[in-house]
Amino acid sequence: MALKREDNGTYTIRTQAEAEEAIGLRQELKADIQDAEQDATEISKALLRFLQDSELDELEVPGFRAKIIQRNYPKWNGLKLRRLLKKRFAADEWQGWWRSLTTRIPDQEKINEAVAAGEIEMEDIEAAYEDNPGQPFLEVRKVSD
Repeated sequence: MALKREDNGTYTIRTQAEAEEAIGLRQELKADIQDAEQDATEISKALLRFLQDSELDELEVPGFRAKIIQRNYPKWNGLKLRRLLKKRFAADEWQGWWRSLTTRIPDQEKINEAVAAGEIEMEDIEAAYEDNPGQPFLEVRKVSD
């Protein structure tokens, strides 16, 4: 008897032959999924390029909306922070500040604590806090009619 999908979507394997068939079917399905995912990725890239080239932020078609999403990822710039600390504090002080505000990179929690405690002014170091734009990506959502 051939491998058969039950009405509830499950499979039951009863024989060695069905198990062998299941392995082959599984591998075919996995390959088809990989191909479909690759096609979907390439189509998304093409849609993103089209929207960017057309200077559109979004495109709505019946039932779906495609929208360009651009996120920023703010973080502290260690080189700028170090330079600003050197500029603000005396030679014997800035290194202590550097060690207290960073590990190998600026430590957000330590900086927040020092500013909250009034030990350092945000105005003295805020130029080192930067927004780093992420790669734009396409979001496609189903919309109700």
